[in-house]
Amino acid sequence: MTLILPKKTILTCGVGISNKIIVSQNKNFRVDDFYAVYGESIHSLLTGVIATTGIEGNWFGKHTFFVNVGYEYLTDFRSKVDNALKLINNQFSLQAGINF
Repeated sequence: MTLILPKKTILTCGVGISNKIIVSQNKNFRVDDFYAVYGESIHSLLTGVIATTGIEGNWFGKHTFFVNVGYEYLTDFRSKVDNALKLINNQFSLQAGINF
């Protein structure tokens, strides 16, 4: 299968490291039952990977159309507890639009 794209089309992709800080709790946040069993608090800093890909082009006159998709996986790699008990964030995103 051959993909034919207009001359003014840009394909993008990227992979990187991402951090997320949970701001709805302070660093002293502690669930007593969790702490009693595992000896640590639920951490508020998540680290992980992000991957994105997209396409952008002038397909409609002078207006630029774009579509981007992304996936992000974040967890607390510092915690020694089982993965079933860690705070994990899996996120898919889709962005589409037209620049005028």
